[in-house]
Amino acid sequence: MQLPTEGSVFTVTVTAKFGDPPPGPLIIDLEALPEAQPGSDADRAGRGLLPE
Repeated sequence: MQLPTEGSVFTVTVTAKFGDPPPGPLIIDLEALPEAQPGSDADRAGRGLLPE
């Protein structure tokens, strides 16, 4: 084995694996949610009002 000389370029790659990968992202389809009933807390929050 020859040692690197001045001006030479070398690469060291290290790969480590600890446990399982994290779960994938949670995807929520907001278009599939039903409309809030008029006067409900969800309706009031959607209009920027405090819940009753």
